[in-house]
Amino acid sequence: MDFRDRQITYFETFEDREAAFNRYVAHLIPVKTAGPGRFWQEFRRIADQGLNNPPTRGLVYILANPRDGLVYGTPFQVLAAARMVAGLASPGDTAAIGRLAAEFGLRDQLHLPIRTLSGGETVKLALARAKAGVAGSSALVIASPFCWLSRWNAPLLDNALAAFHERGLATHLLALSGEDETRDIMPLGGGEQWKRGPAFNLEFAAARIHLGLALDAVDGPPAYAAISDGRLKLHSPCLVTGDNGQGKTLVAKALSGAVAVKGRAAVAEGPARLLFQNVITQTLLRSPAALRHAARDACGSAALERVLAALMDAFQRHGGDPDRIRPRSAGDSLLVSKLYMVAARLCGRLALLILDEPDWGLSRREAAAFVYAVTEVAHSHGAALMLVSHKPWWQTWAASSMAVAKHSGRLRESDAGVDLPRFTIALQPGGTGGPAAGDRP
Repeated sequence: MDFRDRQITYFETFEDREAAFNRYVAHLIPVKTAGPGRFWQEFRRIADQGLNNPPTRGLVYILANPRDGLVYGTPFQVLAAARMVAGLASPGDTAAIGRLAAEFGLRDQLHLPIRTLSGGETVKLALARAKAGVAGSSALVIASPFCWLSRWNAPLLDNALAAFHERGLATHLLALSGEDETRDIMPLGGGEQWKRGPAFNLEFAAARIHLGLALDAVDGPPAYAAISDGRLKLHSPCLVTGDNGQGKTLVAKALSGAVAVKGRAAVAEGPARLLFQNVITQTLLRSPAALRHAARDACGSAALERVLAALMDAFQRHGGDPDRIRPRSAGDSLLVSKLYMVAARLCGRLALLILDEPDWGLSRREAAAFVYAVTEVAHSHGAALMLVSHKPWWQTWAASSMAVAKHSGRLRESDAGVDLPRFTIALQPGGTGGPAAGDRP
């Protein structure tokens, strides 16, 4: 399927795109950016009206966070359930599900707990699930696929869309403005000013990250991922590249303490903090106002206001719309939540700030202004900045780069009981971070 055949509707803001997506699914998704009161109010409304709402029958959908639509324990169960809803005679057909899994690069993950899958693997599973249910569907709607799908895995999206087109079914891609653009983003003031950031060193020694929950160990040794040993000297701003599912986010979480690590995974110069890709998960349903109050309690009012003022000024100077960050007009926007969470991190003693896929939930214009503003303010505070992204937007921005590639650690029959990693993440300064050999879909 040719890229130009995709029918895409563009929106300027996350909130407008979410509202449009919600109309497709009969308003069955509570608002998550306006605080817990609003969330539970809408949740009760949805529960009261029931889940058998006719407008959603036969509709296949993928949310802006694809993991949110995966409600079963393993990829096999997800695909079998999709086939059952589609009315297929043998929904649990092992051979058919195996072929579909292989088609979407999930052959080795088919029976793993979904909670152990990487973000890239859940993206592939969401697309495979859509194709699995095409026989009983009426249409397909997807929110911002180009925010969560790398250019190397774009053919998987075309694969799913083609299955619907072959049946004459409508497909709706709801995207933020510019999110499917492939050109590098050029800073308004030129690129050289970003080469002045601090140097920093990453240290990895016998680093192991537990995958899943402690309960998973009941059936055998707990699964873990390993990071290859080494010390990498990098300069801020640093771009971390790699395909979906290669371990970029896992490395970022290890460096920032967001996951438990045995061994050493650290920034030599001091602590690191992380802003998640799906920042809504990190807000814990708090509104922007609540985030600001929490940051003020942690940082002190004067310190926080200085950082916020610098961020908002830089955001406007780098092309951001000032109306989007003014308190009265911004309301409960995802953009403002991101700015408040960055400000809270920069107020403290910090060696490295990591932004994971920062364009998530932002248009291209806003993503550019946000990233350049955070870079400027982080450097002014003596903090290095690392950006984790599969987007081909940031090459001019970066003073250094690090490619991430996952290498499988499959167990053989003779390895039963041997404590081997499920996979190892290799890190290499420079490079483009495409799929590792043997890991292509």
